[in-house]
Amino acid sequence: MTEKELDKNFKKLMHLTDEENEEIRLSLPQFMIYRNITKKEYYGYYTNYYRGYNGYCTACRQIVDLDETSQEIKHRKKGKCPSCGADITFLAGGKVPAKSYWYHQNYAVFRELNGDLYIYCVKAYQGFRKDMFDEWNGISEYDVDYWFDKKFRYYLGPGESRKWKFNYVQWEEMKSHNEPTFGQEMGYNSYPDKEYIATGLDHIDRSRLKYSGLKEFMELRGNHYVPLIYFLCEANLHPQYEKLLKCGFGRIVEDRIFPGAEGRPRINLRADSPAKVLRLNSEEMNALRGCSGDCYSEYIYFRKHIKISGNFKQRFERFERFHDALSKVVLISNITELSHEKVMNYCERQKHSTESMSYVCKDWIDYLAQCRELEYDVKDGAINHPKNLAKAHGDLSRLIKQKEDEELNRRLRELSELRAAYEFESEEFIVIQPESVGDIVAEGNTLSHCVGGYADRHARGELHIMFLRKKDDPKTPFYTIEISINGKIQQCRGYANNTPSRGGTPKPQEIKDFEKLYQAHLDAAETERKKSGKRKKAKRAKKAA
Repeated sequence: MTEKELDKNFKKLMHLTDEENEEIRLSLPQFMIYRNITKKEYYGYYTNYYRGYNGYCTACRQIVDLDETSQEIKHRKKGKCPSCGADITFLAGGKVPAKSYWYHQNYAVFRELNGDLYIYCVKAYQGFRKDMFDEWNGISEYDVDYWFDKKFRYYLGPGESRKWKFNYVQWEEMKSHNEPTFGQEMGYNSYPDKEYIATGLDHIDRSRLKYSGLKEFMELRGNHYVPLIYFLCEANLHPQYEKLLKCGFGRIVEDRIFPGAEGRPRINLRADSPAKVLRLNSEEMNALRGCSGDCYSEYIYFRKHIKISGNFKQRFERFERFHDALSKVVLISNITELSHEKVMNYCERQKHSTESMSYVCKDWIDYLAQCRELEYDVKDGAINHPKNLAKAHGDLSRLIKQKEDEELNRRLRELSELRAAYEFESEEFIVIQPESVGDIVAEGNTLSHCVGGYADRHARGELHIMFLRKKDDPKTPFYTIEISINGKIQQCRGYANNTPSRGGTPKPQEIKDFEKLYQAHLDAAETERKKSGKRKKAKRAKKAA
């Protein structure tokens, strides 16, 4: 169909009926605009005056005597119209002009013509106009104003689903036919405004899309969000969705509409039967009926990549146990050169009751990575699948930790001569360097602070950790000092970082005085280090000359 014909059809079809206009009007918030009035009652020789209320209901558009209602009448208070029973908000007539009001709601209007479906999306606005409040002129003058903005339109014809967006001048065709987005809700947690009210849904049943499977899809979603327009566009292009929904594979259709972390399940939408669409035989269809799209994709991966023996029932039982670990099984098989069946058998022997197969495979992969780090032969059957995987994993973890500590301690010993210049003593205190990485960790545990996390950088020479001790008790942790590589004190912390809320005590003045004394020593040591470096450099230059 040409663009000119489409424009003509849209102009012809997209006029709201009186019933639809009224439906839209009543779906927006309604108000009772009231004012105070003085009433007179004559009793023979005297007249009684009392104040009452008259109101104008925007829902039923009637002037209502509010004296008979038991509701509390207050500006901005919620209530019900005594005449039509609609939910309303009371607005004082004298206050309405003081504050402008507007509200919007999104609508999608459905129309059918010659079996094709036309959809027209608008944003309906409701508000008070300021020029309506110049003077009272009767309470009915305070009615609410309505107007519409064009947003999107869709055409669902034979084998095509098209979407246009109105760019304030003309209709511009879009590449995709996804759900309409009517704007961006503002605020801290902003999100696209995609909610709309559908009207004219009976036209769907008159079009060729009455066989789209929409009813089954809505039942499947239950109380969850249904992307009505996007589903109809997809179902118009792919009639196979209806067959899948009616055959019990609605969750696969759902995952095609709402892709998960694994993406859309891959199916053959050009085929003419559900079995060919899903590329499954009758046994597989019965076993997978009701499964999710992720589960279906995992089974296809299992069937393509996993080689195991047994009849279909036995293989499918294996799939159900390993469905979340199939890629890990293939990876382990590639690393160890064990067959998929042997990998699965071993995982089943090592699995504890509360663990998943994915967890067991993850531990096994970690263990094999440790074997490679220690340069073990991961293709050796005695190494790649030990009798007790958990114990072997733990043993290798301790061995690697020990090896890493030995390397760090070797580096630490290489820097001990440099740090000897940072050792110091006064009348009450001494400063010593740690002898190993374990000493730093133990220091942090005893003083309840985080110096243990600095052990690696200390061993690599990126900073210096020194221990401050009392002279009469040099083995008991007291304060820990961090020194930068240019010889400046960065931190000097005692128990719990001297934080009273954690059980520590504020740093006493004697420690603060000692820090100044110790910094002077560090400055002198740094000056001497620089001089020594210059002398060595001059000596090397002289020798080279």
